[in-house]
Amino acid sequence: MIAPGGQAIVSTPDRDRLEKATCLGPPHNPRHIREWNAEEFELLLSSHGFEILRARHLLPRSYSPTVLDAKIAIHRLLHGKAVPDRRSCMVYLVKPTQDAPR
Repeated sequence: MIAPGGQAIVSTPDRDRLEKATCLGPPHNPRHIREWNAEEFELLLSSHGFEILRARHLLPRSYSPTVLDAKIAIHRLLHGKAVPDRRSCMVYLVKPTQDAPR
């Protein structure tokens, strides 16, 4: 529930930055029902009557990459692939649009 004139913060992992993620089949994480990439999630928000005020990718404060994380990132960069980070999430500040269903 969002009060009139209110805003909400919505977050989800970014499928394009997750290791072993695919848009086909079930998510790799058994606790996820669906995994989204940024474009899909933004379409979902707008189709449900939300205006996106800000969008960011965040890492938790305690994030500290390991040597293996660095090796994976370098390998993926050298091969022209996205650099996944299983700890990355998309965060959106949204507000309902005037014509949003109530």
